[in-house]
Amino acid sequence: MKNLSDEELVEKVRKEDSELYAEIVKRYQQKLYRYLRYLTNRPSEAEDLLQDVFIKTYRNLFDFDDKRKFSSWIYRIAHNEAVNFIKKTSRRKEIFLNNLENIDSALHNQNNVIENSLAKEEIREKVKQCL
Repeated sequence: MKNLSDEELVEKVRKEDSELYAEIVKRYQQKLYRYLRYLTNRPSEAEDLLQDVFIKTYRNLFDFDDKRKFSSWIYRIAHNEAVNFIKKTSRRKEIFLNNLENIDSALHNQNNVIENSLAKEEIREKVKQCL
């Protein structure tokens, strides 16, 4: 199997033996992991994304265009998975930061209400003392 090109191996996986897909995984596992880790800067997420890449690649193997290089195709899948992950985590951070700002604003407003209440109470006490 090591003598086969990626494209020939894909063809065999499609026609003969889906278990040969393990050879594709073996060929690309380390390279794609390093690429995903570079893009995400998160080793554990890179591992999860790598699994997603191999699942997506396997599911779409029949959609692969034989006229193109398999390596370009699988790297594009990896790239897209990483970009989607980064977008998703960026949105989560943005929502989290917005929530923090809202909480900060609410606390500030609450502090103003408390300060106003205390000030009113002090004024009442002073008015009572003057009477």
